[in-house]
Amino acid sequence: MGGCLMKEETNHHNTIEMRIDMLEKILDNASNEIYVLDENRCIVFCNKVFENHYGLKRSEVIGKANEEFFNQGYWTPSIVPLVFEEKKAVTIKQTTHYGGELITTAIPLLNSAQEIELVVITGHEPNYKKIRYLNEQRNKDDNDMHTSGSPIITNCEKMKNLLAFCTKIASVDSTILIQGESGTGKGVFAQYIHSLSQQKSGPFLAINCAAIPEELLESELFGYSQGAFTGASKAGKIGLIESAHNGTLFLDEIGEISPKIQAKLLQVIQERQFLPVGGREMKKVNIRIITATNRNLLDMVEKNSFGRIYTIVCMLSKSKFRRSGKE
Repeated sequence: MGGCLMKEETNHHNTIEMRIDMLEKILDNASNEIYVLDENRCIVFCNKVFENHYGLKRSEVIGKANEEFFNQGYWTPSIVPLVFEEKKAVTIKQTTHYGGELITTAIPLLNSAQEIELVVITGHEPNYKKIRYLNEQRNKDDNDMHTSGSPIITNCEKMKNLLAFCTKIASVDSTILIQGESGTGKGVFAQYIHSLSQQKSGPFLAINCAAIPEELLESELFGYSQGAFTGASKAGKIGLIESAHNGTLFLDEIGEISPKIQAKLLQVIQERQFLPVGGREMKKVNIRIITATNRNLLDMVEKNSFGRIYTIVCMLSKSKFRRSGKE
């Protein structure tokens, strides 16, 4: 297999040759689970992330029917019947037999007769990160800010004024919108505001709203109750809003969320309570929400294409700065 070559003609009529084993090496180093089914729904390829997710070796799955592993409970629900029925890319949430959650997408490759030849399936863990400060680290951060005045170092006067503004609004329990182009450090400023706020002893949780399909984002934020939907954990799930209790929730790319989720977030901000997906009882929560976008949200609000879920606006421009201790 390693001696086989794949050839691709470039625009300059040069031939790029890639061995199959080299291609497998590339896919094995991908951050997402990848596996491929043929038209008979048999597995013809899987990468190492797939092996790690399910505790299976490649030699144990190649050539076998996908349904065999589904019936053994390695993952639930199965995305395969859906993609073969719709013949278009579909995305669902799956649970592995280890209890892990994956956002899984199946993409069909069709022939000229519009019949499925292959299905490429990718899976990744929900795209959010949790940052919790241990007491020792938090004390160290406080000492660092005492000596340097800020964890962000800049020679730009506008940036210094912005840092001073962030210091003022950190103590105010209001929802903040950080607006700026990609690469302006919106996430850095969100963490900086959290580190100076009354919630600094609590968790700082962040999620990129644009990275998760709309139908899955609601359950990631608000959690869900037992049996809320097909594939839901029997015990239900705590969402990020509840997990961020007494801390800060950072919603990046807030401009991409639907009106439905906007309305539920507004309830959290105004009433400090929310209803999990499929739930019947409201849950109380004490969190601060910081949002960010590279879109002109102010203009979207004026045009009534986005609800106003913020109180304070922080505008960023591309200025040079660096984190303390980093070049």
